[in-house]
Amino acid sequence: MKGIKKLKLIRLVIVSLFLLLKVEFAIGQTELKVVLLDNTEQAYSIDSTGKLWFNSNNLTININDTIAPINIPLTEIRKITFVKSSVTTGISDVVKQNESISIFPNPTNSYFEVKTTGSKKLYIQIYNTSGSQVLSDVYDNSSKIDVSYLSAGIYTVIINNQTFKLIKQ
Repeated sequence: MKGIKKLKLIRLVIVSLFLLLKVEFAIGQTELKVVLLDNTEQAYSIDSTGKLWFNSNNLTININDTIAPINIPLTEIRKITFVKSSVTTGISDVVKQNESISIFPNPTNSYFEVKTTGSKKLYIQIYNTSGSQVLSDVYDNSSKIDVSYLSAGIYTVIINNQTFKLIKQ
């Protein structure tokens, strides 16, 4: 049973990362920040020849053609964010780069709240482990997000382009 939960978590992380990578690199992201389960943060600057991919159960980061790739086990990743380069996009007015966001309570039975140091508006998307979007809406900063209708499980929550894992009991 424990192995099945681990596989579901790995699948969720892979789907979430794929969705983020597809969108984020399309608008010129150059820095990848990885927060591990122990809350340590690792930042990687990725140049135009750099690549990211999944190899077995790892996130593999190839910063450029001259540095050896870095492997991070997916089971150790809590959160991944991308920091925008100097490229101007329509998103820059919506998302503040230095915004700190957290969700609580987690795990939850019925709702969660978002604590942020920046935005008044929260652009929230929730995905199940199959990669299907189960919620997409805009909330005020002080809103409670109702998830009582969701089945128990692990969900990917994207808030203002930052990704979180939500456990629904």
